[in-house]
Amino acid sequence: MSASWIGSISYFAFTFLALQRYDDGSHTTALVWSTVLGRLLVELPIVILYYVNRIEALLVTCVTLSAIVLAATYWRNRTGAVLMLSVIILILLNTLGYDAWVELTAHPRVA
Repeated sequence: MSASWIGSISYFAFTFLALQRYDDGSHTTALVWSTVLGRLLVELPIVILYYVNRIEALLVTCVTLSAIVLAATYWRNRTGAVLMLSVIILILLNTLGYDAWVELTAHPRVA
C-alpha cells in the first residue's frame, strides 16, 4: 500500500514538473504518453513474468497512471478546485480503492 502512495505522489509531481518545464501547450499529450510508456514498459514485463496469478499487484500501476492523468488535468486548468479534486481522488484510490481492489481480487467469482 505504501508503494501506491509513493508512486502516486511521485508520478503526480514528476508529470506536473515535466509539463511545466517542457510543454509549451502543444506537446501535452506527447509528454503524458511518454510518462505513461516509461512507467509501463519497465513494469509490465516483470508483472507478467513473476506475478502471473497476482492481479492485485496491478493496483499500483493503475493508481500511478491515474496520478499521471490527474497531473496533466491539473496542469491544463491550474485551478485550486482541480488540484483539490485530484488530491481527493488520489486519496480515495490509495485508501478505499486499495481495500476494494483487494476484496475484488481475493475472492474468485463463481458464475
